[in-house]
Amino acid sequence: MDYELLDTFVLAATTLNMTKTANLLFVTQPTISKRIKILENELGYKLFIRMRGKRQLELTVKGEQFLDLAQEWLKIYADMESLKKRNKTKLSIVSIDSLATSILPKLMISLKYTNPEMLLSLRTAQTSEIYCYIQSRQVDIGFVSDEINYPDVLCKKLFT
Repeated sequence: MDYELLDTFVLAATTLNMTKTANLLFVTQPTISKRIKILENELGYKLFIRMRGKRQLELTVKGEQFLDLAQEWLKIYADMESLKKRNKTKLSIVSIDSLATSILPKLMISLKYTNPEMLLSLRTAQTSEIYCYIQSRQVDIGFVSDEINYPDVLCKKLFT
């Protein structure tokens, strides 16, 4: 069973309207219809009653029963994804522009290669801002152009 199909079904069961569901998922209405049809074929029963000429949908009895299971499955899936992300090492880096475009890309590729589970983020800022980010612990590492005596920030010279 596919996450996308279940997510589409739950949203359609909430809106009871294929067009609204399509708009919310940024896809076409035929895409929604196809996903629902695939799910119904997998399950072996109809989930919605579609009335000709009406845009409004109605859940079948089995559709109502399945809705509870689908919502539960989506919650479990979200919990699993959250747990997966919590177990990953995160490294947040902020740098001046010149280093972020020259040296750091190679460093980040090397880090990702040796630590594929690591979540890396890189953003750029001015030197004075970088010190603030480090002090407030918004980032783990900062690369600056000038050493500034800043409270609670350890600075090591890497280049001369």
